[in-house]
Amino acid sequence: MYVISPAPRQQIALVPVGNAIAMSVLYVLVVVSLSVALGFLVAFVWSVRSGQLDDDRSPSVRMLIDDAEPSKTTENEIL
Repeated sequence: MYVISPAPRQQIALVPVGNAIAMSVLYVLVVVSLSVALGFLVAFVWSVRSGQLDDDRSPSVRMLIDDAEPSKTTENEIL
């Protein structure tokens, strides 16, 4: 792994960095990504068990279903 560092006369030079630093960052990233994945898995299992994914038909047609019959009013009740 190389890092860009300034050299004399404003030239850019690549300076090698030890593999230990690069590998330790990789270990941290693997642990963080596995923790995030485990969090999403736990959230998904919780949502399935709590029933949030049970009804997949009615939300799309709920606006098409009529509510209860409207009450019949006469002109005397309106005034």
